[in-house]
Amino acid sequence: MKTGDKIRYHRIQKGITQEQLADGIISKSYLSKIENNTAKPHRDVVNLLFKRLEIPSLEEDTQRIKEINRKLDEWYEVVKSRDKDNAIKMEKSISNDISRIEDTTVFIRFRLFSLRHHLLLYNFDESKKIIQEFKALEKNLPDKQKYYFYYFYGLYQYLHNNFSESLDYYSKAEKIGYQIHIDEPELTYLISLVHTRLNHVTLAIHYANTALDLSNQNMDYLRSVETQSILAINYLRIKEYDKAKHHLEKSLKITEKHNDPYLISNIYHNLGYMYSKVDQHDLAIDYYHKSLNLKKGCHERITNTIYYLAESYYAVKNIEDATRWIKKGLKITEKYNIITNQIKLYLLQLEYNIDQEQSRKYIEEIAIRYLQEKQNWKELSEAAEKLSNYYANQQSYKKSQDYCCLANDARKNIQM
Repeated sequence: MKTGDKIRYHRIQKGITQEQLADGIISKSYLSKIENNTAKPHRDVVNLLFKRLEIPSLEEDTQRIKEINRKLDEWYEVVKSRDKDNAIKMEKSISNDISRIEDTTVFIRFRLFSLRHHLLLYNFDESKKIIQEFKALEKNLPDKQKYYFYYFYGLYQYLHNNFSESLDYYSKAEKIGYQIHIDEPELTYLISLVHTRLNHVTLAIHYANTALDLSNQNMDYLRSVETQSILAINYLRIKEYDKAKHHLEKSLKITEKHNDPYLISNIYHNLGYMYSKVDQHDLAIDYYHKSLNLKKGCHERITNTIYYLAESYYAVKNIEDATRWIKKGLKITEKYNIITNQIKLYLLQLEYNIDQEQSRKYIEEIAIRYLQEKQNWKELSEAAEKLSNYYANQQSYKKSQDYCCLANDARKNIQM
């Protein structure tokens, strides 16, 4: 807020006339120019006007803004470290401070970091409100504020499984960051993550290697482990099993040393996936069970592991356990509306002739449309291919051909 605007705002709030405020300090006409921001008054004049309005002096105001910016920086670091309890405490404290500051730059910064804070807590309703605020301001935002808005909006889209939109906003943030010399390791990591979800293997590996170097420089063990998991997943996709195993075993040593159950469960899952890819399904099953034993609360992660566990049980011809785990996974996905994993489980049922009609109906009526809307080309190609095989087995060759074409069209959109 400009000085003149601030004086005018507080004068009107207190019901003081220009004559009353200017009396003994300056002329009414000069005050009018100050309030219209057409005159630049001396600091001493401004402080006298501030004193009469009973608001902090310029020096006091500058110091308060500096202190709030320091607190905002600290809060943002706590949010990025995923320390939810401290983030909530700090947000309450900073909210009280912000209510006594009229500086628009500080307030906008607070709202941007509030968006990141609410995304940490999965408060999507509040996140959406803040996003709408910034969409209205987007064209007039300075580059730094625009950088953070695109960055956090990309994360919002990612958390809603809108991976293509997420990548678009991350890329916008990355471009601005390059221009104004902001280099945040977290953004590089998140870009590698969304490329992984979109099956852009080469780009995922490129960004993950950059993120790994940055996390090692910052001695951020948590991000280092997560990034090595991304590298492992992508090396598995291109069948470079030795590289994948190297990153997973290295990560496991670090997480076991720090006794981090969340990360250990992820690594167990990825080790299970690796062993399934080299047809060592008994080992895979063991690691999937280890992973599930450590997973608490996050139903998306749990049902993802259940899917791969069931797949490995099928591979060793243990149909009874495979079916039992699929049913358990479907029950959880239906209860918590986890569509991505629900689709995978129904596809598994269709492939292995379990409740085929129910599975076929779900995939045709819900899954295909959902995957098209999300532009999830890899999963769309797999779903269409399995429907094509189903109809070929039913000797419905026209439908089989239609889904074969859909699968091929989807594959054309998958980047490496």
